[in-house]
Amino acid sequence: LIADEPRLGKTLTALLAHDPSTGPLVVIAPLSTRAVWLKWMHVLWPDIEPTVITGKTVDPELLASSSIVFGHYDILTHHRVSSLRPGTFIVDEAHMISSNKGGAMSQRTNAIHFYASVAKRTILLTGTPLWNTSRGLWALLAATNPGAWGKLYDFSQRYCNPPEAPIWMGDLSFKALGDVRVGDEV
Repeated sequence: LIADEPRLGKTLTALLAHDPSTGPLVVIAPLSTRAVWLKWMHVLWPDIEPTVITGKTVDPELLASSSIVFGHYDILTHHRVSSLRPGTFIVDEAHMISSNKGGAMSQRTNAIHFYASVAKRTILLTGTPLWNTSRGLWALLAATNPGAWGKLYDFSQRYCNPPEAPIWMGDLSFKALGDVRVGDEV
């Protein structure tokens, strides 16, 4: 996960992390950033023409023969090609993936998690602060290392407000969450 201010080189950093010997490079990003991604791809690999996914159908054989693939979020949910095994899977503006209320994942997040689970390396990029919710953080962490963070509920129970988490009390002291009682001024 590379989270940094805009215009500091996240795109180039992610592309340079790709090792072509591991398999194809697959980039998923907002359509508005396509020109920037394609420019850097041409600079780094001038002899390779990237495959740009458009529309709602895709030729699995074309993807299988491509060493660089660019797709945007709006078509991501239409293309779950099980034969595509990215060497490097890059997701730009990763803050756009999250879980819906109640913990159900959005179609976009499901698609990201699918490709992340079959990729050799997944890199998420964001220049936008992450919301302070377990759902948003879990969706990103689960994409970077599928299976390592468990299900959303388990993640929330373990890492979000455990009983020993400090709570700032009204008298400016701290108490462990498990020690806070009804009527306490927090």
